[in-house]
Amino acid sequence: MRLLSCETPCLLIRQRSNRCLGNPKLIRKLLPYCAFGLVLVSLDTPAFAYLDGATGSMLVQSVIGGVAAAAMFGRHYLAKAKTALARIFGKGPAARDS
Repeated sequence: MRLLSCETPCLLIRQRSNRCLGNPKLIRKLLPYCAFGLVLVSLDTPAFAYLDGATGSMLVQSVIGGVAAAAMFGRHYLAKAKTALARIFGKGPAARDS
């Protein structure tokens, strides 16, 4: 019995049509890479890492910078969306001039 065949129903996840999820050929190709990844993860050693004050300061700064960047990005596209909606409903800059 082949477990990767779509002719047999999947044991873990079933759809209404009883077909396997995914491409069995792709699963067979990716299986060695997944096994290699599991071996690499199982061979890790403790790092004994140390985080000093400067590292914590860099982490806080990067979080604040990310929030600021997201706010500016959102503000830009929110303004574009407002302009587009104003044009659609006739309250845009073109409608005010006439």
